[in-house]
Amino acid sequence: MAAIPYVLSAEPYYKAYHENLLAWGAAHAPVVTDRFVWVKTDYQSRHAHWLRADDRGKAENLAFALPLVLPRRQGPFDRVVIILHGLNESEYRKFFPWACTLASFGWPVVLFPIAFLVNRRPHCWMVNAETQRCLLERQALPGNAVATRYNTILSRRLDRHPERLFLAGRQSYGDLLDLVTHLQHGGVSVADAGGGTVVPRRPFADGTRVDFLAYSIGGYLTLGLLLEEGETPGLVASRAVIFAAGAPFAHPDPALNANPLSPFILDGQATDRVRQFYASTAAEPLLNNPSGRWWRALFRAEHGVLDSPLRRLRHRLFTIGNTADTVIPPDGMAETLGALDCVLPMGAHEYPFSVADVWETGVMRSVVRSYNVHPSYQVGFEGFMQAVIGFLA
Repeated sequence: MAAIPYVLSAEPYYKAYHENLLAWGAAHAPVVTDRFVWVKTDYQSRHAHWLRADDRGKAENLAFALPLVLPRRQGPFDRVVIILHGLNESEYRKFFPWACTLASFGWPVVLFPIAFLVNRRPHCWMVNAETQRCLLERQALPGNAVATRYNTILSRRLDRHPERLFLAGRQSYGDLLDLVTHLQHGGVSVADAGGGTVVPRRPFADGTRVDFLAYSIGGYLTLGLLLEEGETPGLVASRAVIFAAGAPFAHPDPALNANPLSPFILDGQATDRVRQFYASTAAEPLLNNPSGRWWRALFRAEHGVLDSPLRRLRHRLFTIGNTADTVIPPDGMAETLGALDCVLPMGAHEYPFSVADVWETGVMRSVVRSYNVHPSYQVGFEGFMQAVIGFLA
């Protein structure tokens, strides 16, 4: 394998890309380096019908931008890696070192936003006054723990209607499957890549191979996609790195369960509500469909449903756990997926390779620099990228 040109400091590219300006239909200047170029393409969802009626009209969730990182060489490209993010993500910043390293190695990357997350969040949710109102409401709930300005909007939404977690996943499932099809048939276009960027208007060739680097809730989405569609012609050649994902939510042993209680994910009441709902018969009508059965099986560690298809799929999966992960415990991943292929020290689940502990005082000072790999985690990051590239190669 060729030497990997690790990108440990992505700050210049993150700031130059102006992620906060990402919008469907709006021009966005490319960021050009000697190894790669950041551009964007526009995308529209066809699957809002899966959502609750009161969520279907949110414009930002229906028409959105996809960030692309393309190698600085002549296209069209015949392979691509889709990076999928975690629950309650609001920015792509921590994925910049991952994407820049892959593109520097020569592999194009698409960053895919899950429904109502990252740049698919409605703008009204990001208004400070609305956030503050929601925070005061959540903090006033008796016994509610860990209500912060960062987790309050999603916590309120899932506390009121926990079915939204699955329904947003169902919309994202359809969007992701559509994206795979577009990529494989050269249907993704870049409106304005800028002069001299050597990016063609249609960067991907017919027959492009699509692989996945799927983290946290994005890993659950990818597992569901491959379990249901993995033997179809469009995905039969695809591989996936499942990173910090796949632990059950309702296992009898609490130590094996995923735990979204976090200042950056969900507060205490929302965490309990989601766990109770998906462990109960109340969720059965929601999950009684082909993609729902995999969600249910993953959440409840239903080995009778999962074990045989996962064995067939296992050679196309590479599983990576995090030694310090308190959200997705490595033992919980192993309960679902079998012995993990790799376990590395990566710091906090929410900000791998940059933050040691999201509960420590003053952690926000570290989070705002999370577009860079912290020196303490350089070895872990390099091991992670070696594992990802070695498997997908």
